[in-house]
Amino acid sequence: MSLATMPTPRVSSEDNRIFVVRGTDAILVALRGQIDASLRDQASQALADVAQSDRAVVLDLTDVTAIDQSGLAFLWQLAAVERENGSPIVLRHPPAKVLNAMTSLHMLDSFEIAADPRS
Repeated sequence: MSLATMPTPRVSSEDNRIFVVRGTDAILVALRGQIDASLRDQASQALADVAQSDRAVVLDLTDVTAIDQSGLAFLWQLAAVERENGSPIVLRHPPAKVLNAMTSLHMLDSFEIAADPRS
């Protein structure tokens, strides 16, 4: 499965989850719902999966409804792991509220934003 054809996992919008899908040339990390401290175990597993891979990382934020400081810290940790691997993380469909929070914390330099084919 290539980056271009990597599907976005679909779940109930009420589920707060972090999914990791491994493709042939990328890893998709998809976040759903409220991204907060309650997802600590899922975030730790996702970080481990990314750290153990040499593939590019796509972070799909399409269905994020809210993010707090612990969720932003998770994004920052993902970026740090990928910096060590020499690759930026590509953000796919980041909601405005997430972009605003990342901008205010000067985090966006560590990410690339994918062009939105929906527009």
